[in-house]
Amino acid sequence: MKNPSYRDDKRPAKKSARQNSSKENMQKELGLNKLAFILSAFSIGAAVLVSTFSYQKTINDTLTQYYNFYSQIAGMIALNIGTHSNMSDNEILHSLESEWNTIKNRPSDEHLCIVNEDSKLLLHTSVPSSVGSIVDHNLLLDKTEQKYGSLGDLVKTQKEYVGGYISSSGDAQIAAFAPVPQKKWVVGVHRSKEALLKEINSGLKPVFFSLIIISGILIPISLALLYWSFIICYRKSLRAEKAFTDSEHSYHTIVDGTDDLITQVDANGLFTFVNHTSNKIWGLSPEECVGLSAFNFIHPEDQEKTKKAFEGWITQKKKHITYQNRQVNKNGQIFEMHWTINLEFNESGEVLRILNIAHDITERKKAEQEIADLNKNLEELVKERTITLEAVNAELDAFNYSVSLRSMEGFSKILLKNNENTLNDESKDHLNRIIKGAARMKDLVDSLLEISRISRRNLVKSKINISDLATNILKTLRSDHPEHTIEVVIEKGLFFYGDKKLLNIALENLIDNAWKFTSKVTDPRIEIGSIRPENEAIFFIKDNGCGFDMGYADKIFIAFQRLHKENEYPGLGIGLATVKRIMNLHGSKIWVESELNKGTTFYFKPIGT
Repeated sequence: MKNPSYRDDKRPAKKSARQNSSKENMQKELGLNKLAFILSAFSIGAAVLVSTFSYQKTINDTLTQYYNFYSQIAGMIALNIGTHSNMSDNEILHSLESEWNTIKNRPSDEHLCIVNEDSKLLLHTSVPSSVGSIVDHNLLLDKTEQKYGSLGDLVKTQKEYVGGYISSSGDAQIAAFAPVPQKKWVVGVHRSKEALLKEINSGLKPVFFSLIIISGILIPISLALLYWSFIICYRKSLRAEKAFTDSEHSYHTIVDGTDDLITQVDANGLFTFVNHTSNKIWGLSPEECVGLSAFNFIHPEDQEKTKKAFEGWITQKKKHITYQNRQVNKNGQIFEMHWTINLEFNESGEVLRILNIAHDITERKKAEQEIADLNKNLEELVKERTITLEAVNAELDAFNYSVSLRSMEGFSKILLKNNENTLNDESKDHLNRIIKGAARMKDLVDSLLEISRISRRNLVKSKINISDLATNILKTLRSDHPEHTIEVVIEKGLFFYGDKKLLNIALENLIDNAWKFTSKVTDPRIEIGSIRPENEAIFFIKDNGCGFDMGYADKIFIAFQRLHKENEYPGLGIGLATVKRIMNLHGSKIWVESELNKGTTFYFKPIGT
């Protein structure tokens, strides 16, 4: 049960005011009855006229009270959904349905429904089987034009609605709908109008019909019966009042059951309602907060900015706002809060009330700051490592390994030449091995330095015609190796957005591989083209060469990993590692498919086609 000081201007008037209204109505009826006794000639006509008018007015007043009540409930639920828009739709719907079903003293024909922007029913506590159906045939009465509109149209316009409602089954109901802008949903609370009128009539009909009938028979008897009827009516009104209050308390459990801070302020920013979370955030009870200015709790550095924003919302007549600021409690503790704010205006544009729901995001902000600090430290560490790596690379570039290796190779050749007649065969063999090893080492070092330079190269990207590059590379290979007759098929119009020099190096290595490994097959063939599975372009270079066992596929892109002996197919084992490095620099993926003695196909995804 909430604190007695709990205030909510969105609810109907205070209980005492409603009781006074019921007593005043009863006194008016008794006064009219006395007048009917004095003016007996007009008693029957007056009784019928007054009874009918009072009967209809009472019904209309009761319906209006229910309309207002449902409007407030729909608005509060919609605002609560908007505050928890970070939750999944299923979680929100399940939570609302559970809370609704736990409300005590709720009429059995009073239901909650939620419709999304596609006019699809997401929740209906009365007919769960209707969830998923379209509500375009559900009608709302437009009071201005006195015609019915579609509930689907209301969802699209995201407007509030209170009034008559025709369900898909044709049942006339009273309803109130409130929009959820964050989800583009509409929340509706409705009840069968027929059932409600029966409930009202069950208490009112005996009173008014007895007034009409008895007043027409005997005025003294009718007055006595009327007195008895009004006693019954008064007792029924007390019971109805209690049921209404119990229902009101039940709905407050939604507000009191949340850890979010819920407040209501007037146009001056003074609290008219605060829920229990004020104890946690500000260290003050709800009754201590009511009447205080909301700006008193804002962090000094955020106060001026928040005041200007508040004034702007009112001036611009904004209805739904999200906002973040810091709150400070009486002990100086600071809370980061995310606000969902709903402003209500009257027809004159004046503020009626401002309802706010705030979620504590202090821990989230701390986590974000920790991540930012870690990223900053990581950037600094990467920068330091980059400077060190650049220095090492500069030293590698500055040291000319090739000169040393060429010197070794040259001096060995001179030693062999000058002592050819004096050296035995074993010594000559040793010198020849030194010469070959130095030459191979020079090639290896040059290849490694080239890979290092490729990795550090700044890409100069443009739209490259892969077909033209491949044609030129094969033209050079044919010129250098005229003895190798091979069939070549190149698809035209293959484009890749990248660095022309690096892409040319990659294609040279891939095509040179295909050329080399088809040198010992009959009818050699190389095909360069593309496939497009699911509208995604993939380029390939295919040959019918010697191929290899796919069990070794994970090794071929690693430097110096060779699957064939050098005397079979010469090479350093560095080409495909270079290709892999170039594709990585372009953000492209390369992979291979091969079958021993049947051929190999390299695939890679083009960028920017």
